[in-house]
Amino acid sequence: MSSSIFNYRTSDPCLELPDSHAHRNYEIVVFPTGLRCLLISDSSSHNVAASMTVGCGSFDDTLEINGLAHLCEHLVVLGGPQTRLRQVVTNSGGSMNAYTGSDQTSFAFEISSHAKDDKHEDLFILDSLLHILASYSEKIKFVPASINNEIKSVHEEHLLNTSNMDKILWHGLRLLALDRHPFSRFATGNSATLSKVSVKSLISELSHYHASQFMHENMAVVIKGPQSVNHLRKVALNSFYKNASSEENANSGSKKTFSGKGAIFDLTQENLLVIKDGDTQRIRICFPMFSEHEAVPTSTQTLLCNLI
Repeated sequence: MSSSIFNYRTSDPCLELPDSHAHRNYEIVVFPTGLRCLLISDSSSHNVAASMTVGCGSFDDTLEINGLAHLCEHLVVLGGPQTRLRQVVTNSGGSMNAYTGSDQTSFAFEISSHAKDDKHEDLFILDSLLHILASYSEKIKFVPASINNEIKSVHEEHLLNTSNMDKILWHGLRLLALDRHPFSRFATGNSATLSKVSVKSLISELSHYHASQFMHENMAVVIKGPQSVNHLRKVALNSFYKNASSEENANSGSKKTFSGKGAIFDLTQENLLVIKDGDTQRIRICFPMFSEHEAVPTSTQTLLCNLI
């Protein structure tokens, strides 16, 4: 179904759901700007939640700045007026999280449907906060003070990862990856990698990355709450709707920097990395899975059988 006023399209998703979710109603809304939105109406829920995922991540880092995408995620949440979303959610006992993956960056929050935003007490909490979440895709002014603060936060996150065995094993896989593949890069970033260029150059790269990636055609949103689908659709349209032509003009010529194709590992080589951990008596084997079109080298099969 389409709307002649807002020029959006709706459809009912074909989902195989358990009986416990039979009371829920679902709808997909596609904006003229390309934004896809999944609405979930759950009358039994006392919370509202929303998530926004952008199709970009560490694979889109520049060669010179490892951790650029991760830093941008921090700045989007904490580097400007958007900080109010985290403040309201936290002060109301809700939860919020954001993370940067290889090819996606996600932001999400959950809060009681009875919570209130002091600045907009006349609105439902979802109506108030969704406007802020939607602003994550609007033009952001990156300022040196915020950048310096978030570089410190990124560095502290990196230091925590150095004592996390799961993170260490994941980084070990990166060391075995082909140099030409972005998976081999240091995705988290730290104070060293994020200070290789001047602040002026970093601001320029952050602005270009955000403008070329955080656009509706590269985004998907999920909204869940006890409200009806009609109410959730209205909130989504009021928060995220933009004129399709202005969005296209603002992002004309922008392209993703990495296609996502190509082998990550050289399967003809002996890819083995041993990490000794004196604090555990367990052995962990971490290796990539092979697709049906890739033959597992005999030497790899033999090694795995001997270890098991």
